[in-house]
Amino acid sequence: MKNQTYNKNLTILDTESVVEHWQNKRYFNFGLPAPLNRKNTHFFLYGRNALYAVLYALKKEKGVKNILFPAYSCGDEIQPAISLKYDVQFYKLATQRNFQIDLENLLKILKGFKGVLVVTHYLGFVQRDMNTISNFCKKNDIILIEDCAHCLGTRHKNKAVGTFGDYSIFSLRKNMPLPHGGALVINNNSLVKNFEKILEKIFYKPSSEAVNLDLFVFLGYKLGFLQHGMDITEALGKFSIKQSLHGPRLGIYGGYNLLLSNLAKAILPYIDWSKLIIAKRKNYQRYLDYFKRKKLQHFLVIDEILNGEYPMYFPIYVKDSEIFYKKIKRHNVSDTQPFWSHMHKFLRWKLFEKEVILKKGILVLPTSYFIGEKKLEIIAKELFSL
Repeated sequence: MKNQTYNKNLTILDTESVVEHWQNKRYFNFGLPAPLNRKNTHFFLYGRNALYAVLYALKKEKGVKNILFPAYSCGDEIQPAISLKYDVQFYKLATQRNFQIDLENLLKILKGFKGVLVVTHYLGFVQRDMNTISNFCKKNDIILIEDCAHCLGTRHKNKAVGTFGDYSIFSLRKNMPLPHGGALVINNNSLVKNFEKILEKIFYKPSSEAVNLDLFVFLGYKLGFLQHGMDITEALGKFSIKQSLHGPRLGIYGGYNLLLSNLAKAILPYIDWSKLIIAKRKNYQRYLDYFKRKKLQHFLVIDEILNGEYPMYFPIYVKDSEIFYKKIKRHNVSDTQPFWSHMHKFLRWKLFEKEVILKKGILVLPTSYFIGEKKLEIIAKELFSL
């Protein structure tokens, strides 16, 4: 699988060989924020690959069979567990606003539970009850994985997010200008003692063909011939690559088994991540000030950000994000997108009313840049008509 060629147009440039000598193989991550700068961090092509790796290791070495996810989910994080034949269960959020866990519901489910608990920090907003959840898991031998895919440099009570659990998963490409990138941080080395050997057996570097494909898609979004909000299956379809909606990315090139590319390792040391997260916080506050000034507070999902939070998006509740997006897109406002609006097949949605409201109703604005007041005026006008 590693050396097989699928698209001759993608093999013109041997990207991985070209950039291999540019990278500092041992220290490329030392300039990243905690906990990504630690020695016990392993890097993969995507965050879902990192999750697959730790779930594979836990099942192989510890015989773990059960996993508990939040019901409000994308689906991409659930498919690795399904692929590994875990028994998947779900827990609820407290309300249809603020993305916080229903702690009472969670602790009730966790009584007698043995397995893995996944806690998600949605859009970079910290789960406020992390200390309580972490302490409960330690006392009851529950393996805690933090899903930090939306976080970069995030801290909670002077502690780096991603260090509360036994493991944490990050998605570098969602927070930095990279074509791909995911990471697994190991905080508890006692659970799987030979993780390095497991990696060596079933994980490998991507081919230049796979890297070029991701690079072309990344540049496509940056240069505008692929629109933000376009489903990845549609984007990859432009390169004649079939992609399952929630399965492994680039499955024909290795899927879940792919490690981080030489290209990403070469780029990472040159990214000023601190500048990026400061801009996200500043832009979030600009959106917040605008919505409050226009008396649109009732559309807000989170009306304040804590110290140490750097939101990936600015979420608003519009009841039906797909319809709302189509309305504002007619006015050339395409910077926004419905967030996780697809109702994936992994749970019975009728049992999770609050999560359905969120899935259908959340629209997000970018915090990596400010879309401008002219576009906000168009959004505000449509909001007033709801």
